[in-house]
Amino acid sequence: GYTPHNKGKTKENCVGVLKQNLSYKNNFSKGLFKGSFAGKKHSLEIKQKIKNSMLGNKNATHRVDRQNFYKGVRMDSKWEVATAKYFDSEGINWKYNEKGYCLSNGSYLYPDFFIYENGIFTKLIEVKGLFRERNKQKFDLFKKEYPEINIELWHRRVLFEKGIIDVNGYARE
Repeated sequence: GYTPHNKGKTKENCVGVLKQNLSYKNNFSKGLFKGSFAGKKHSLEIKQKIKNSMLGNKNATHRVDRQNFYKGVRMDSKWEVATAKYFDSEGINWKYNEKGYCLSNGSYLYPDFFIYENGIFTKLIEVKGLFRERNKQKFDLFKKEYPEINIELWHRRVLFEKGIIDVNGYARE
């Protein structure tokens, strides 16, 4: 059978393993291992294909650590799952990430929740924990280019006030 390289090791006696791993990383970064990409370049066409394949939430399968499911829908965070549960408890009709909106800079905004009343779309809700500058710019551009669409930003304070998360930021069950 297989024996892990660190079986029986502790932080006190694994110096050899640590050195071996560091040596591997150093040699890999120098391109000394067969099959590495050192010195190789992608064509512009291939770079564009890679870029296009990674755009949008529909291709977010690389974010396995952040995937959460509710009612068979993959959501990006526990806060989004908790928000969906909140909507259900309040009798609010919602759809998750229903469509994207093209912005003038060529990017897309895929809002988290689409809210409906009596089958009629009423507003969008974007759930954000960390509001990075790029996301803020995209959000602001959306508000400028789609002023007829009501969009709300639900950040930590809003989620706490609605009882969706606790004071420490953990989603309530």
